[in-house]
Amino acid sequence: MRDTLTSVNKDQFEDISFWFDEYYVIISWNDLILGFDADIYKQTVNGELIHYTTTGGKSPKSASMSARQIILGKIKRT
Repeated sequence: MRDTLTSVNKDQFEDISFWFDEYYVIISWNDLILGFDADIYKQTVNGELIHYTTTGGKSPKSASMSARQIILGKIKRT
């Protein structure tokens, strides 16, 4: 029987980062949950980045969309 589960090798995926307004988002692979984390940082007036919250998803696209929704205030952060 063939295994149908495909895993993502951490070495095959590079972190994705982008600015969204005054927030900096880093999307990375999480081995524990077999999904993607989106760490959101807010830039202060001094240019410092302070961790705001973390969200995630099963794909980089879904993690990115979840982060953008939190930043826009469409869903509550935990």
